[in-house]
Amino acid sequence: VELLVCLREVLRRRFVGRIPSDELVETHLRLLTVVDRAIGVAARHSVSRLSKEAYIDQATGLLNRRALDWDLEREIGRSARYGRAFTLALLVPERTSATPEEMDRELSMISAALRDALRTGDAAYRADTDQLVVLLPETDRELADVVLDRVERSGAPVFRSGVASFPMDGPD
Repeated sequence: VELLVCLREVLRRRFVGRIPSDELVETHLRLLTVVDRAIGVAARHSVSRLSKEAYIDQATGLLNRRALDWDLEREIGRSARYGRAFTLALLVPERTSATPEEMDRELSMISAALRDALRTGDAAYRADTDQLVVLLPETDRELADVVLDRVERSGAPVFRSGVASFPMDGPD
């Protein structure tokens, strides 16, 4: 965007004296229109990219806590409205005394296993420095255990897990 703003001034300086005076105003306005449209496209692209990055954990590539809060509120409403269950699973690597870099590496390996094991519509999040959360819509505890077994069998680092289902384990 910054370069496009500068481009407007560069073009003005470059064309002054080279364009016949009777065409100068119209040409200048057309150039401004083109540059302004390009600035708009670049700005929309930047906003879109930043919006996506605001919901992604950079270390694991999973959705982050902000996305979890947003999606969980939506899923509670949907489940309450249609009378369907959903399950949350909390995963914590077995090795909790790791350095931050080692923790990121372990969580990244578990994250890769989650991406392979989850069904379409399921979502995984990095909820804290050492915690991953999996949101399993329209899933009860038994099916959640099947999903977690697939993650374990995929060769992911050893992790502890717990599950809670809505509304069976409480309305909130």
